[in-house]
Amino acid sequence: MSDRAKSALVSRREVTRILGGAFVLGAFGAGPALAQACAALPTVGQVRIGALDISINNTRFSACQKRQPTLPGLSVVVAAHTKSGKTACTLEVAGITIAADMTLVAVPGASNPYCGEFGFVQFTQYTYQRSPSGLGPGMAGGGYACARSSAWELDGAGPGQSYNRFVRCHLGPNKIHRKPNHKSMTDGPGVATEDAMTAYDMVWAGPVGTITAPILFRTWVIWETTDDSKQPSKINPLKRHPLARVDWAWQGQAGNNGPNSTCPSAAGHAGAGWDAKGNTGSVTAVLFGAAAGAPPTKFMRAHNNAWVPGQC
Repeated sequence: MSDRAKSALVSRREVTRILGGAFVLGAFGAGPALAQACAALPTVGQVRIGALDISINNTRFSACQKRQPTLPGLSVVVAAHTKSGKTACTLEVAGITIAADMTLVAVPGASNPYCGEFGFVQFTQYTYQRSPSGLGPGMAGGGYACARSSAWELDGAGPGQSYNRFVRCHLGPNKIHRKPNHKSMTDGPGVATEDAMTAYDMVWAGPVGTITAPILFRTWVIWETTDDSKQPSKINPLKRHPLARVDWAWQGQAGNNGPNSTCPSAAGHAGAGWDAKGNTGSVTAVLFGAAAGAPPTKFMRAHNNAWVPGQC
């Protein structure tokens, strides 16, 4: 392993130090989360939130648990992945699914209130590097290419800054689950180790060189409704209320070690295959109420496949 590759492998202690000031509960690769005081959930107009539960890969968290369960770990693998009809080996999170259950209650005297919608808004910070650059002959960069965020960037492809479409709410239980409405926040971020033209010798996700931060995500649960619980209009607009936030992170490397590796080339490159190393991932915090903060108001959309020549 080269000195550069060694420097990119960050210990659990170091990642905990990096993330420690940013999160309220838990740490990267941590065990049981610390208890959070019962979070105050908002009342807006004629409707209040009676209960809110968040499930992450089937581990349930709620705003008033005396002790939160263990923060889930995330598996980071190299596996064949198909996107837009093209299959390639990819260094990726094997999957995270975040579901939400929210109970809405009418305040005394309410009359058929409008209950709004709720859903997910997700932001990310990332650094990916690969070698060779794969950007064609004559490109500068010394055999490397980098894709890196400038700050927190908006992730997902839903309308109105959402990760996917929001769900219409009503009084009583409201759910965003994988079934039956398929609107849960299901993600598996990654970086390809190959494409149609190039089998990359090395791919980095997160720490590389002097960069020590892993790939970071913040996923907010948002309730969107009107101030007076009446139908939205130009003079009565929808407003967003952050209810909870899930923070998660991952990192890893994939090296081309030949066809007997974990993922032999899925794009047809003879003699190529990739193994992962230094790979780890975890949910790092689950926050409710005011502790969740609010998503950025000024941002760019994530373009983690926008490669430029050179090292990160």
